[in-house]
Amino acid sequence: LSDDWQVSLSDDTRMEMWTRHGGIAYRGFRACHVTLPMLYLAGFHCGRPALSIARAAAPTAWWARVCLSCAAAAAWFVGSFTSGMFGYGAFRAVYDESTYGHLVTWEYMTSPGLVWYAVLWFSEMGVVLCSVGLLGLVVAWVPGRFEPVGPRVLGSYILHPYHALGLGAPWVIAVVQPALTAVGALDAPQWTKDVLICGVITLFCVAYACTLGAAFHEGLVAVLNWLARVVQKK
Repeated sequence: LSDDWQVSLSDDTRMEMWTRHGGIAYRGFRACHVTLPMLYLAGFHCGRPALSIARAAAPTAWWARVCLSCAAAAAWFVGSFTSGMFGYGAFRAVYDESTYGHLVTWEYMTSPGLVWYAVLWFSEMGVVLCSVGLLGLVVAWVPGRFEPVGPRVLGSYILHPYHALGLGAPWVIAVVQPALTAVGALDAPQWTKDVLICGVITLFCVAYACTLGAAFHEGLVAVLNWLARVVQKK
């Protein structure tokens, strides 16, 4: 699926899309509405079996599981906060990070060749899945379970772009900014501040997933089930 159809749109229409849709502005239409939903559906169907396999292969001692979880979390953290993702500076196949619209046209895909593009696309997907896999290992190996959040992740997935801190949602800034300001004012080394900031954002994300994300998921599922019953009656 190429982005050639977007090339035929007027400049005003494309600008309207990029202005009103943060995902399209940051990642492009194809990445937001094809690649990411595909990954979500794959995780929805394959995630639970994969977690079961990982848990079955985990050591029995709780301290060993904690160590493995911390190691996976540390690897994810280092990979996510290097230049780009795991040192990969800019995506070129999943979406074109070098252009404003992130368009991947057929001409772009076939120059120098479609095979090379496919190799690069699968390689970039491997980078993405590596990050997801490390987080999956954390969930699988850490003692405890994530039932309140895990089955309801679709709600957070759909809702979060409209409340993302980087997009300036006023209520998110009002909740998080005082804590970030307090951390910034501390007389402490920069690395300490960075750890505290990550902790604040992590706590907010967990609270968001357990409350608004979960509630939106339940409401969405209820509406979809109601629509399914209406369609079946017809």
